[in-house]
This record gives sequence, C-alpha cells and structure tokens, in this order.
Amino acid sequence: MSAATIDKYEIASGGMPRRTHKFVAAFPVRRNICAIGRRDVGWYSTIPYALAKSQAHCPTNLARIDSSKSGQTCTVPELRRWNSRLNQFTIAAMRIFTIIARVLLGLIFVVFGSNAFLHFIPMPPLPQNLAGDFLKVFFASGYVYVIGGMQLVGGLLLLIGRFVPLGLTILAAIIFNIWVFHILMAPEGFPPALVVTLLELFLLWRYRDSFAGLFRA
Repeated sequence: MSAATIDKYEIASGGMPRRTHKFVAAFPVRRNICAIGRRDVGWYSTIPYALAKSQAHCPTNLARIDSSKSGQTCTVPELRRWNSRLNQFTIAAMRIFTIIARVLLGLIFVVFGSNAFLHFIPMPPLPQNLAGDFLKVFFASGYVYVIGGMQLVGGLLLLIGRFVPLGLTILAAIIFNIWVFHILMAPEGFPPALVVTLLELFLLWRYRDSFAGLFRA
C-alpha cells in the first residue's frame, strides 16, 4: 500500500496523516478536508474535517457549509472575494462619513467665525451673571475677532480639504475653550459643544497618522 493511500485512509477515518506531503484526495475524502487553495499550501491541505464538531475547526468562521454532505468545505478564494468586497465597502463608507463630518464641522465654525465680523446671527441679551461679565469683556476688548478669525481659518481648512490636520489642531484649541467656558460659567450650553466635540474626535481618529509623532517619547 502506497504512502498516499495510507494518508487517504487515515484522513477518511478521522485521523491526521503522519506525513505532510501534498496530494489530491479522492472526492469522498476531499469533502472531509479543508480546501485551502493553490496559492497557500498547494492543492489541498491535509486538515481533517471528520474530527470537526463545529465551524471553529475551520481556519475561518466564514466557511461555506454544504449540508447535503457529511463534511464541511472551506474555500479560501471564495472567502477572499467576500473579504475583499467587505473591506471595499467599509473603506468607502468610512470615506463618506469622514467627508460628511469634515464638511459639517468646517461649516459650523465658518458660520460662527464669520458671525464675529458680519453679525448676521441675532445676539441674545447677555445674562446677568459671571458668563455675562465674561462676554462683555470678550466683546469690548476685541478678543472676539481673534477667536472668530481662528474659527474661520480652521473651518475653511476643513471645508477645502487641505491641511486638515492643521485645521483640526486649531479647532481643538477652540473646542477646549468652549468646554472650559461652559463648565465654569454656562453649563446650559453643553449640547452644541458635545456635537462639535464628537465630530472633532472622529476626525482626529481618522487622521490619527498625522498626530502619531505627538505621542512618541
């Protein structure tokens, strides 16, 4: 009896062949082994499926199960196709979400930054508290034009899609000051601050490679 015949018998019986040579098993045996594909380990791998009681034995959980046969078949080229399609869909979706978040965040700061110079948004009366006193000094000193200009620059960089990491860095400082203002003086204004913070954090994560050097010792 040849060595290949012995290996076929051992696989069909549920055992692992003692040799590791490559061969093409007969059909009754082939359906009980995992077909890896020619690019990986040759024609077929000698991985028995007779011992497999669940899908966990297959090298991937995405195995195609043929219920009409006693064994399971896992075809890697087919899985590669599905994984490629899934990866392409995920990449395309993330690109769309990134563009939406970038344009939305940029538009918010362009509008409010322009309002510091053009005053097209009606200004409510200033509250009679610490926040009102801060805003009086903020407007009277002209500091509002500095902050408005920084908001306008950061928002425009996000809208045009050039120097986006620089725009995110500028807007991160603005958002930090917004949080400090609302935490210390005006806690009722948290919802708008939360929206721009979530957009900023998402974009920082998407452009994280540009900030990787900041966290290197």
